Amino acid sequence: MERWFAREFGGLLTKWRDVSESAQPFADAHEAPIWMMWLQGTNELPEIAKPFVDSIRRQNPNLDVRIVDLEQIRALVDIPPIIEQRYREGALTGAHLSDYLRFLLLEGYGGVWMDLSLYETAPIPIDRVLAVPFWSVKGIEPYPFAAAIPDGLNWQVYAMAAQPHALFNRVMLALTEEYWTRFGARIDYFLTYYLAKLARSVPAVDRSYTSVPANNVMCEQPMVWVLGQSPLNEHTLVEHCRDSGTWLYKTNLHESKHDLDRFLAVMRQLN
Repeated sequence: MERWFAREFGGLLTKWRDVSESAQPFADAHEAPIWMMWLQGTNELPEIAKPFVDSIRRQNPNLDVRIVDLEQIRALVDIPPIIEQRYREGALTGAHLSDYLRFLLLEGYGGVWMDLSLYETAPIPIDRVLAVPFWSVKGIEPYPFAAAIPDGLNWQVYAMAAQPHALFNRVMLALTEEYWTRFGARIDYFLTYYLAKLARSVPAVDRSYTSVPANNVMCEQPMVWVLGQSPLNEHTLVEHCRDSGTWLYKTNLHESKHDLDRFLAVMRQLN
């Protein structure tokens, strides 16, 4: 699949080879927004997501946390007609539309992106996160599902940040729009990850991402433990998470209530 993407989009990537980093740093990183999204509107936010949203608000009381829906996003940015068309057709799912829209928001406004399935146990180190053109969790400890994701230990779409107009986001928008212009069906659920790996092959983008240190390396491990796929016991898991400096943890809101309750019990020990 990676070879197919490299072949199909090699011509487009050539246009970006000599482009310099275009990010514009914030004068004050503490003024950057934290973006979250629920396409149907905050009134439709599921009850199960509220502990996760609350954790981000609680840990970042002085930052601007914005939960936006599709209509609010349309008022903030221009969504290309091909993206709207593919979404209406059903080829572009809500999950993939959400992927595209986060790049659009970060390109125009910068800030931090957080999925609703993320739990914070400490404040975002905002000055460090926004000291680089773009940021993601990086250097994650291996977990079973990573084998299905292109470079899934070194970049994730669920937790990102960027200075306005970062080159990575510009390239991602171009690649995504090119894909949906040429093709009317998604390859698989991890479409965005194939494109992100291509985008990070652009020299200036690669240099920017090289400057991002490993971070949140244990972010997947509590859910791995909840699902019975970790050799660690609960006490050792919590100690490893504390020692790693991880402040952000990922789960899946589609897991059972029982499993999510166990995940939240571990989070309470880490707060």
